[in-house]
Amino acid sequence: MLQEESDLSLIIAQIVQKLKGSNLYSQLERQAWASLQRPEIKLESLKEDIKEFFKISGWEKKLQNAVYSELSQYIGYLLCTRHFAQCWSYNYW
Repeated sequence: MLQEESDLSLIIAQIVQKLKGSNLYSQLERQAWASLQRPEIKLESLKEDIKEFFKISGWEKKLQNAVYSELSQYIGYLLCTRHFAQCWSYNYW
């Protein structure tokens, strides 16, 4: 269980790093800075305003799709390594 949690944390960190280096992240960062200049965004409600902006502008869905795409690659890798570990422990070789 602890190993799986460690693996999951590592995968999340790798996905975040990969997305931070992507063109999508650069576009999102530029858009976020531009949205901060809008008068309807208040410091008191910044978190909620940014969430709402992501929903309205379509960025929420773009981020979800990017994370899903990356995660699906890692899930395939995890399933493969788990299967290999099971075969190894049962001496199928």
